[in-house]
Amino acid sequence: MRFPVVLHTDDGVRFGVTVPDLPGCFSAGDTFDAALDSAVEAIDLHLEGLTDDGADGYG
Repeated sequence: MRFPVVLHTDDGVRFGVTVPDLPGCFSAGDTFDAALDSAVEAIDLHLEGLTDDGADGYG
């Protein structure tokens, strides 16, 4: 499954990541690649948490 992500930076070095389709899911990294890797982990954990909570998804 794929989710769009939004990367943002203030200094061009460290990046924050938000996942618009998963409210409350966010991550960060010290490099562009690290931020994307962290986003994958954050999405996995977020979805696992929704499953554990018995959520049936969005929409």
